Amino acid sequence: MKYINSKYSNLLASNNLLDFSAILNNKSIPWFEEPNIGRNGLSGVKKLKISDSQREFNVFIKIQQNYYLNNKLSKFLPFIKKTLVAKREYNNIKKLSKNKIPTCEILYFKDYKSQALLITKELTDYYDLKSVLYNLKDNLFPEEDVLKKIAKSLALEIARLHKTKYSHNCLYPKHIFINSDFNIAFIDFEKCKKTIFGKYNILRDLECLFYHVSKILNNNNCCIDISTNFKLKKIYIYFMRIYIQNYYNINNKKQIKNKIACLFDKIYKRSINKRNKYLQHNL
Repeated sequence: MKYINSKYSNLLASNNLLDFSAILNNKSIPWFEEPNIGRNGLSGVKKLKISDSQREFNVFIKIQQNYYLNNKLSKFLPFIKKTLVAKREYNNIKKLSKNKIPTCEILYFKDYKSQALLITKELTDYYDLKSVLYNLKDNLFPEEDVLKKIAKSLALEIARLHKTKYSHNCLYPKHIFINSDFNIAFIDFEKCKKTIFGKYNILRDLECLFYHVSKILNNNNCCIDISTNFKLKKIYIYFMRIYIQNYYNINNKKQIKNKIACLFDKIYKRSINKRNKYLQHNL
């Protein structure tokens, strides 16, 4: 399978980014993220600045070799064709873009036998949420109105994502980007998938997000324990109210309050389990 974004075909050609084999074997481009060695294969990302007479920007080049989805059925049913992880990410980005979910723009994709190449455009003037939150925390504690603006934008976009019946499944702050106008964009859709069990998807994404935000803003506590942090509690409740209104289309205050309590209870229990596993592993 091969895809070339027609808007950038000449630019890619002038920067030698249309030759599949040449890119895979180009050792002069340094790794932006050291390759993951797993699943009997390799997956890594390189960053490169490309330009022509009119444009200049950075691109991310994801390279995978023998890096397949972990499909347990394929072990017992060898006739099931294995899928490269990069191909699923390519398909997810294309589908979500059609649904107006903000994400990175694909410039090029190709898979051949056991190899895959995915080139995406860097999000211009966006910053990852992890860095933003650490920066705000270092300024004694972020102003509540700034956090509320971030929470509102996040809640709206995550609700829109979940309404497509997709879950991100890896919703770390480093995979969420935000700009100065509080616009949100998501990256890294390798684990994203569409499933029947919508409630489970919601819990997994929200628990992952809250868990890692809490680690940043709540003194590195690896658990969603907001009982001692009133400001953080207000922000979480504000986020949940907007999320529930937009995902469930609920405006009744009592229903919203009950839904917040129910979801928070389930998310907190998942967080406790994760904390216990973390402690067992690190003690």
